Amino acid sequence: PIDQQPFYSELERQTDFSSEFNSFTFKYSSNFYEDPEKILYSTYLENHDESWSGWSTQNISEYSALTPGDYTFYVKSRNIFDNEGELDTYHFTILPPWYLTSYMKFAYVLFPIVVLVLVIYYFHKVLFKRNLYRQLNDGNDLPDRDEEQLIADKESIIFQNQKLVT
Repeated sequence: PIDQQPFYSELERQTDFSSEFNSFTFKYSSNFYEDPEKILYSTYLENHDESWSGWSTQNISEYSALTPGDYTFYVKSRNIFDNEGELDTYHFTILPPWYLTSYMKFAYVLFPIVVLVLVIYYFHKVLFKRNLYRQLNDGNDLPDRDEEQLIADKESIIFQNQKLVT
């Protein structure tokens, strides 16, 4: 027995395409064999074309630079007796580039919020230390020093006080 399944390449079965594969050429034909050069075709790409194309003997449709989204390509034929063939469809999706995925959109919103919170936290911490130093030194503001220097100064003062006591 001969396998009755039609032969399809991997590309013909694929329905999701990355954003760099956004140009398509559709070739189609009719199974009406009487005067095949007089068969007329009409096509429509849902979410791209505004209406069906006019009837034409051209059996190729080209689309380029399609934006990410869902599309359905429709094609119908009409023979010399004005009988329309069955409507044929092909559904496919062009995926957005990685930087427009929902995960990245979430990151675009979250990142500035995290940065803002960290900046507020940092300045709150610095201002809190300055106010604490002002209170401890009766309003005398200490010069800006990093934490390690302040700890070293504190240890030096404690060591000097212990020397004076003994």
